[in-house]
Amino acid sequence: MRIIIIFFLAALIVQSTSAQRKHWINSNGDVVKKDMATHYYTLTKTAAKTFLYQEYDKQTDSLFQEINYPTKDLLTKEGEFKQYFENGTLAVEGAYLNNKKTGSWMFYDRNSLKQTEITYKKGLKQGCFSEFKKGKLSAIFRYKTDTLHSLVQLFDAIGNNLFKEDTLDRAAYSFVDEEAIFSGGEIEFQKFLKKRTNNRNPQQVKVGVTFNIDKKGQVTEIEVLKESIQATIAEYYYKEALKVISKMPKWEPAMKRGRVVKSRHHCEVLFN
Repeated sequence: MRIIIIFFLAALIVQSTSAQRKHWINSNGDVVKKDMATHYYTLTKTAAKTFLYQEYDKQTDSLFQEINYPTKDLLTKEGEFKQYFENGTLAVEGAYLNNKKTGSWMFYDRNSLKQTEITYKKGLKQGCFSEFKKGKLSAIFRYKTDTLHSLVQLFDAIGNNLFKEDTLDRAAYSFVDEEAIFSGGEIEFQKFLKKRTNNRNPQQVKVGVTFNIDKKGQVTEIEVLKESIQATIAEYYYKEALKVISKMPKWEPAMKRGRVVKSRHHCEVLFN
């Protein structure tokens, strides 16, 4: 019996030591010799019989990220994921399902303030994409199949609602008897657009946008039309174009067969 107990304790010590053994890797995650490594990771078997991968910076021993795997071969990410700044504060938290991002992912700045919250489905952005400024919600966008689609809500610096999409009345007409009119007409409409565009790119950028004017003259259901914009800058200008349209003042609504109706419109937002 004494021999069995000693053997059992020895096995536990070996298992514990093995679980915390440092595996040396480079910045790409490739296994390398210690003197070539920039990071290292340990692997711990959890109570749920999964494996917790914890990666550290070699120089500071600070925790960089934590990933859960169902098996020791580390092929499929499954479960909670966390990433940290070098000061130890949380940078990213989310979850994986079958190696793909799923559910809500939160991104923080170095002061632990929220920057974005993104909803994923099977690894693609799907649903709400929330942006924050200084930790306060500033805008909510909608994504469809990993592509920016529309603006849901926009807020000012203190949290007041500037725009909220209204989809209760789905009937919007493209052909009407009397078009909706921007206050001051087309010239004032173009002036409005020009005042609110700011270009961070040396070349001219043009974004097509569709929107509805409801029966009260309010803008709603603003969507971007995909244009031939460089992928690296497209998302910024798509979002800016949506925000520009959301800030329009009331229009005089359209008329069809003697009654006020919701109408569908299209314009181009030009960033010079």
